[in-house]
Amino acid sequence: MIKGIYNENEFYYENYWENKLPGEIKNSNLQISNLDDLRNQLKSAANIFWDIKGMSTEDEAYLDCINNFYKIVTESLGFTYQERKFETKDGNFSSFLTDLEEINIFGCTENETGDFDQIALSTLELGDEENRDERPLVELINEELENENSNKWSIVLAPNSMYLLERSKWLFGRFIKFDWDEIFGINDSENYNFIIGLCHKKTLLPESGQSIHDGFDDESHRHAFGVTTQLREGVRESIELLVNEILRQYEINNINIDKNDDLANKLTHDALIYIYRLIFMLYLE
Repeated sequence: MIKGIYNENEFYYENYWENKLPGEIKNSNLQISNLDDLRNQLKSAANIFWDIKGMSTEDEAYLDCINNFYKIVTESLGFTYQERKFETKDGNFSSFLTDLEEINIFGCTENETGDFDQIALSTLELGDEENRDERPLVELINEELENENSNKWSIVLAPNSMYLLERSKWLFGRFIKFDWDEIFGINDSENYNFIIGLCHKKTLLPESGQSIHDGFDDESHRHAFGVTTQLREGVRESIELLVNEILRQYEINNINIDKNDDLANKLTHDALIYIYRLIFMLYLE
């Protein structure tokens, strides 16, 4: 799988994510006519990203660099960059970005760890210093997405990372995370194509028909069902092999047994436990 992009809590079923989705992304990107230009634009954000990494949040140029970084990223994904600044308690600014009320795009100025609960977004009601509302960004996102009338898709931008959220999956803690350190460090075209394929406006908000992600979801479920069916058949075949081998050993060692339903059930039960223990050990390994 492409490094730097993480399928957190199985936004898509892991086997589909690892083996099938990359090919689906390549096919979906064929619908984006200016893919090369967008990829180069996203690549160019790396220069600003490395500048930001060397800055202190107290540097005068820090906020301008952050907003320029977000502008390049959002526009490379086909969205219009609209900035609204909110003053924080210490006088710095955080940004809350939106695009024509079709998608939620959140931005923040500090992101040391890349974890949601460490991303702070503090707001100030303009003209009224008594109405400061200081809280983690995740609370603001939860409040927004718990609203049934909220947009289906959200993008969260932070200095070290980006997140793609879908309203119903976010309720189960599922999202896609993009780690800028890894992505810009590797600087591979496939990474940028993958980001655009997952997050571009045409992918999330097509002019007509369903989102490409709806097709990804359908394929993910079908793939998971196929894997489950294959696993079930493999377990059944393994039980038969084990039980037949046990019976063969009884015959080789001249052990008299009463071949009845009780024996069949017992041997099947014991073989099933043995197989699941093997599966568990292999999973741990």
